[in-house]
Amino acid sequence: MEVLAFYIAAAIHDYDHPGVNNHFLIATSDPRALLYNDKSVLENHHCASAFKVMRRKGCDFAGGLARKEYRGLREGIVEMVLATDLAQHFSLLAMFKKKVLTSEGFDPISTREDRTLLMQMLMKCSDVSNPTKTWPIYRTWIQRITEEFFSQGDKEKELGLPISPFCNREGAKSGDPSSSQKSFIEFIVAPLVEAVGEWVELGVIREGLEGSRERFGGGAQNNNSNSSPHGKNLNTITPLPPGSSGVFLRRNRSVPGGLEAIGAPSAPLIDHVPPLPIIAPEGGGSGNGKRRESWAGSLVGVGETLVARMSGSRRGSAATADSVDGA
Repeated sequence: MEVLAFYIAAAIHDYDHPGVNNHFLIATSDPRALLYNDKSVLENHHCASAFKVMRRKGCDFAGGLARKEYRGLREGIVEMVLATDLAQHFSLLAMFKKKVLTSEGFDPISTREDRTLLMQMLMKCSDVSNPTKTWPIYRTWIQRITEEFFSQGDKEKELGLPISPFCNREGAKSGDPSSSQKSFIEFIVAPLVEAVGEWVELGVIREGLEGSRERFGGGAQNNNSNSSPHGKNLNTITPLPPGSSGVFLRRNRSVPGGLEAIGAPSAPLIDHVPPLPIIAPEGGGSGNGKRRESWAGSLVGVGETLVARMSGSRRGSAATADSVDGA
């Protein structure tokens, strides 16, 4: 049930997003801000709107659950989605680090409070994961979020409100996202990934993040700007070969030249995400059976590790599911 809550929370965590942030909704006395008393406005809206959809005829796939099961499912979804509000970021991060890195103890297997905290941290990692991905994918999402910020700035200017940081389309450095991305990585993403990495191995997720830190001038840097842990220039984009399969992405083209300051690409950005690699079975086939080739594969591996650890412990215990705190 908790795994199902993960999937649903991930699917709905930005449902019906209006393209502006909580600060804008509060500043303009938007009906959603009034409804939720200026507290986690968007996150509450995402949850409430998604659950309304799930109650429609033909969409109520959880309707057959027992009342206790549904209540537990809904509670887990709400807790994870609300945790994506960056206003809670530092308090949740501090709580997690205190539990994991000190003698206070951290037991998500048998303690519901710790399990919920771990689920929230993993959801937060997924929510801010763009800097951990390969450059073609990361670059596409930088373009999209930049245009979203500019659109909000346009609205703020029209309403006579102060323009929010990184939202000024006419700013001196509006065409260079280096500052916003460096701040985002160093103050939000890196501390989060490093903390979760103390609990479970993150593999290529951590490697991707370090590549992005190097690109934007944060973290441990190499004096040679064209070098990387992978031995290639991080500021170049290698196009997929003609006819290769992949997921089509609709790229936002309204930020012309928005990433030129980072480094001129050797080829145009390709609107495809490379397909997931074929995972060789353990003990045979090519490769070592580990998902090192893709961010998505690494995330799946992290999830499988956690599920195996938790389910294995429960199978080895004589306690029933009802005797586990909150399970």
